[in-house]
Amino acid sequence: MAHGPQATIKAALPERFEARAGTFAGFDFNFLPRTAVDVAPARWR
Repeated sequence: MAHGPQATIKAALPERFEARAGTFAGFDFNFLPRTAVDVAPARWR
């Protein structure tokens, strides 16, 4: 049985792989925690 940080990461892999199907480009994280409509018009370029 593996111990330490690597074991913790490996234990979470099934959940992370399953969640990728519902994310942008299959990444397992969000780049920005907001949507485009949440950005003020003054910040648009």
